[in-house]
Amino acid sequence: MSSLKSRVIECLINVLEDRIKLIQIEINQSRIENALNAKSSVGDKHEVSNEMAAAEIERLSQQLSEKQRMLFEIRSVQDAGSAVIANGSLVRTSIGLYLIATAFGKIEVDNQIIFVISKQSPLANNFIGSSLGQVVTMNGIVHRIVEVV
Repeated sequence: MSSLKSRVIECLINVLEDRIKLIQIEINQSRIENALNAKSSVGDKHEVSNEMAAAEIERLSQQLSEKQRMLFEIRSVQDAGSAVIANGSLVRTSIGLYLIATAFGKIEVDNQIIFVISKQSPLANNFIGSSLGQVVTMNGIVHRIVEVV
């Protein structure tokens, strides 16, 4: 695996692990607050408060599940070892750098912007199966493939 690709994956893992920890803390705090409110509140106000707390915990649980899925996908990236673009490839084009792995978005590593995109994204679908020197056009933007790692 190239050193840049390794650093990108390491950075993504660190960021996602940090986000997961923060979400877990928020869930625990919401549960504690909900338990404390349950002891001191009575009536309609109490029911509304419980419903709001449950909705917040559900929202945070969905975020947690999404981040855990993304972390799994990043950890599953293998060294493709192929000149043909596939899931897990780091692709340098005339436009930018793309890691095909999960729908993370933009990350900066070694003063380079890398777009981490899902293999299901339209751009990744256009990249997959292509190789060095080929041209991929997406929404009128031409991407000449310069390097595949």
